[in-house]
Amino acid sequence: YKPVARKVHTIPEAISEEYHITRRLPDYPLAGLPKLPVHPPIFVPGTRFTQERSDALDLDPAKWLWPDKLNLVRWLVLVHETTFVWDPGECSRFKEEYFPPVRIAMCHIPQFRLTSEVLRSP
Repeated sequence: YKPVARKVHTIPEAISEEYHITRRLPDYPLAGLPKLPVHPPIFVPGTRFTQERSDALDLDPAKWLWPDKLNLVRWLVLVHETTFVWDPGECSRFKEEYFPPVRIAMCHIPQFRLTSEVLRSP
């Protein structure tokens, strides 16, 4: 339990332009996508989507997909292998061409100053 005197109060304030989050999306995001093949090729490991990662993903756990459909799923992952996160170090990153790095403004007022100002106010 925290007493009322230790409550944190947010202070609404205008944010300068350098701290705004901007996003830049392409005109037509589906323009660069390849067409799905009618007869997908047999899986050939890529640079990042290897045979070990394919086995670890277990793309057909219930074993109900036909071999052609399983090859299609593997082809789809292989074509977009650079899009997926394969290592924990790649997490939490957006492409900078769409989302530039975010600057976070930190404004910290020590609790004892805030409490003393509240106590002094009429």
